Amino acid sequence: MKKVITLLISLLLLVCLSSCANIKKEVELSQDRTNVVSIEIYNSERAYYERDIHGFLEENEPIWVLESEKNSDFLDALCAFEYEEEKVFFPIPMDGGCDYQG
Repeated sequence: MKKVITLLISLLLLVCLSSCANIKKEVELSQDRTNVVSIEIYNSERAYYERDIHGFLEENEPIWVLESEKNSDFLDALCAFEYEEEKVFFPIPMDGGCDYQG
């Protein structure tokens, strides 16, 4: 009986330690707003990864370039967005990457 209880507690502990949760956060800029010189909006048809992102600007043209007077309004609207960040409570080694598309 002790082995069964120990096994159940071990399984329960394993499930609890390998869980994750979604936490709502607001968008934060990586630099100060005064460093923003221009804002260009792109719509790429192709997915770019870390290994080929260097060709993004050569292969795409912006569909819209905001006037510098509107940068502050755009950044205010951008910072008002919320998103969910996934937090892993018991991190296991994972490979991850970023794609830039759409």
